This record gives sequence, C-alpha cells and structure tokens, in this order.
Amino acid sequence: MAKLTPFPLAGFVADLFLRLGDHDQAMDWLEKAYQERAIRLICAAVEPAFDPARDHPRFNSLLARIAGDTVTNSAEQAKVVLTGNHSSVPQ
Repeated sequence: MAKLTPFPLAGFVADLFLRLGDHDQAMDWLEKAYQERAIRLICAAVEPAFDPARDHPRFNSLLARIAGDTVTNSAEQAKVVLTGNHSSVPQ
C-alpha cells in the first residue's frame, strides 16, 4: 500500500492558487499533491476549499483517480482481512 505524506506542501500551494483564481496553476499543484499521496486529497470531493475547481475537467479526472485508488486500496485491505494473508500487502 502506498504511504501517505502527512504534511505535503503541494496541496496547500494548490489552495493558494485556487484562492487567487489561477485554476490551471492550482491543478498543476493538485497533480503534485496526488503524486505525493497527500492526505488532504482524501476529502477533495467534499472539501469547500476545492469548490472553485469543481468545473475544471482536470479536477474531475483527479477525483476519479482518487476514488479509484480508494476502491483498490479498500479491496486489498478487505482481501487481507478475509484471508489473513498479510504478506501480500504492498509496501
């Protein structure tokens, strides 16, 4: 399982660009936050700070990738719990 970054800078920089109205720069930084596995992105679908980006196609693509990662990770975790095979958990 991929490790999450507890305090990544990219998510906060993206927030600043969203507040300034520069959505393209914000999306560049949100992509970096995604690559950093930023914890903050877990709530991106509902967090009001991301409201200005909701109509941006790149933001919707990012949300889809985050949701896919969540489903995949949840499925892997469920498999470990059901089988008890902890050796198959990716690090």
